[in-house]
Amino acid sequence: MEYLAPTSIGEALRSLHQHRGSARVLAGGTSVLPVLNNTSAALAGGDKQSGSAPVLIDIKRLAELRSVTVLADGALVLGAAVTCQEASSHPAIQKSWQGLAEALAATGPAQIRSRATIGGKLCQAASTADAAAALMAIDACCRVVSVSGERLIPVSELILSPGRTCLRTDELLVSIELPAPRAGTADAYARVASRSSLGKTYAGVAVALTLKDDRIDSCRVALAAVTLVPALAERAASMLIGNRLEPDVLARFRRQIAGACRAGVDSQQTADHKAHVASELAISAARVAWQRSAGGGSEGSR
Repeated sequence: MEYLAPTSIGEALRSLHQHRGSARVLAGGTSVLPVLNNTSAALAGGDKQSGSAPVLIDIKRLAELRSVTVLADGALVLGAAVTCQEASSHPAIQKSWQGLAEALAATGPAQIRSRATIGGKLCQAASTADAAAALMAIDACCRVVSVSGERLIPVSELILSPGRTCLRTDELLVSIELPAPRAGTADAYARVASRSSLGKTYAGVAVALTLKDDRIDSCRVALAAVTLVPALAERAASMLIGNRLEPDVLARFRRQIAGACRAGVDSQQTADHKAHVASELAISAARVAWQRSAGGGSEGSR
């Protein structure tokens, strides 16, 4: 295994380009290192089917990737190597994106949150990625760069399948961009953890909505752990737009959430249970988001 510690983003990009296909990026290391350990063990044992020895590109010391910048219009730029703990405790996120703060706080125990980076969690592309769902709900984007240029990718389009993103092998995720919050906009995240010692998410739902004239003017809903990868539930969100959170609206919303759940589990009983849990979480998150948007007032149901 070759270890590289670039001192600039440009140097990191050149290394990615030179070693594309075999390079792995290291930031927090909570997801990459276990994979590398397995690969190294296989290679040491003579398993040539495991692929060539990886090149490890350590980016955690690049200051440009560790910054949090609040722009003049209220938008926020999160460096990809900012840890989940740093992001969840940032005053601007706690003020304007409370649901994202809740999702980041659910990433794992403190020792994991203090090492795991927000960019790393996105690139891990796990179905249980709480932060990915919350970022989808607030319509955040990823800025990725390579030696040939850069592009902006909505978080909702980043993850293609479990463990796989749309990033090319020579591209580096450098920042996550949160749009300036509109007046009357709030978000919330609700989850249930599994019973395992790791406490991974069993089901999670993020809701972001904007109120106007005491009705929901816009809404985005994203699911975690109940679909193969975190994903938007657009039909469910459309049930809320133009409405208050009245019983008939919530009933339609509940059905759409349950129908959007594709847990990817062998047991139909487990899949049905996850769908039920997710629908309850969605209603809870929608109510909290309404209350936050309304400044702590009523939740919009008579």
